[in-house]
Amino acid sequence: MGVEYFVSANSVESSLWANSCGQTRPALVAAALIRQARAIHAGQRPAALFGFIGTEPYPGISPLSRLEAKPAASVAVTAVGRAGEFRAITAADASFEFSRLPESTYHLRVQLPQDLFIWWASTHLSSAYAVSPGKMCEADFPLYPKDDPFAANQPR
Repeated sequence: MGVEYFVSANSVESSLWANSCGQTRPALVAAALIRQARAIHAGQRPAALFGFIGTEPYPGISPLSRLEAKPAASVAVTAVGRAGEFRAITAADASFEFSRLPESTYHLRVQLPQDLFIWWASTHLSSAYAVSPGKMCEADFPLYPKDDPFAANQPR
């Protein structure tokens, strides 16, 4: 109650259905996804690669953690691919996007404040995003404080 959500649903026999495997999540952490949906609805070209970067209080991907996420503004994100390097900065809502990337496969680099780290950074940062016409790639990065006692011995 009292939380806005981005709700993902499918149309089945003229009814809308949502399930736990969908993209439903708090609107705060879906800022970039909502922007892309609005662009498509307006007949505009969505970003090829986009995402959200924010601090979360609980390690791992948990619904409760996403509810309490805090946007990380002004974080530099670099998409690195055969076509070169392209840079974006997270907005006040912690969203970032690369609108007109040349077709290629990209890896992302994230320049974080010294007091934060990316949970399972090796997995998140080794992900490859294949950008091609008509394809959209989403990349979210959950951040955690380095001084969190639970995080002390976790992979970064």
